[in-house]
Amino acid sequence: MNTETYSNADVVKLTGEKLVSAKINSDKNEALWKKFATADAGLPATFFLDADGATVAELVGFMGAADYLDALKRILAAHPKLRDAKAAAEKSAGDGAAQFALAEVYADLRRDKEALAQFEKAAAVLEPGKPPTDDGRRMLAVAYFRIAKAYGSASKWPEARAAIAKYEAVDADNKHGYADDLVPYKAVAAAEHDNNIDAALKIVDEGLAKWPESNIADCLGYLKGAFLHEKREHAKAVEVWKAVAAKYPKTIFGRRAKEAAEHDH
Repeated sequence: MNTETYSNADVVKLTGEKLVSAKINSDKNEALWKKFATADAGLPATFFLDADGATVAELVGFMGAADYLDALKRILAAHPKLRDAKAAAEKSAGDGAAQFALAEVYADLRRDKEALAQFEKAAAVLEPGKPPTDDGRRMLAVAYFRIAKAYGSASKWPEARAAIAKYEAVDADNKHGYADDLVPYKAVAAAEHDNNIDAALKIVDEGLAKWPESNIADCLGYLKGAFLHEKREHAKAVEVWKAVAAKYPKTIFGRRAKEAAEHDH
């Protein structure tokens, strides 16, 4: 993080303009670490505090400069909206748009547990009325997408699948463009929850055929190699991983594919 991210010129510029920064050694300042770190926090971690010392947001784990800069911009834009968004949601419990707006603020602040709970609340308000407006359907689709990702990331596959099914029902024609992002979760659910590697491979292949240039194509390629590896088709797995590494050398899954191919060669 020090060499690749915190020292990036754009990160340094934006941080210098908007924030007061300090680097803390968690081993030497254990009490300070425990004060701000949540139960899920690992290293490296970046905490964003307000003027009163309360934690506004936190970014956990390694992030490249581009991803960190995007997250930083979102946090800086979302924080000023938090107070009003909370007030509006509390005042209008039956207003799906108000509940959704607060959920998006939490999501931009990377407050994942609060975001999940709020997206579920928004969906619960929006769903019974089957909102006829385009904006209503958009909010409901995004809510189910966010819910599915949150449960999928936690390997809670029944909950993730339920949210995916609801997303697909409310956005059957993928007007809002999240269907491809949900394919990895569907594939891993088949592999991990159903113990059905062949079904997982089919899901991945269908996803790659339908969205070959999607932003998650590298992830799907990496997963395909992993599933082939699970089937002990090692030569095919290495071939797939090498192709992913060659096409996506700078992405996380491209690097993972390179490492996997080298390890399994």
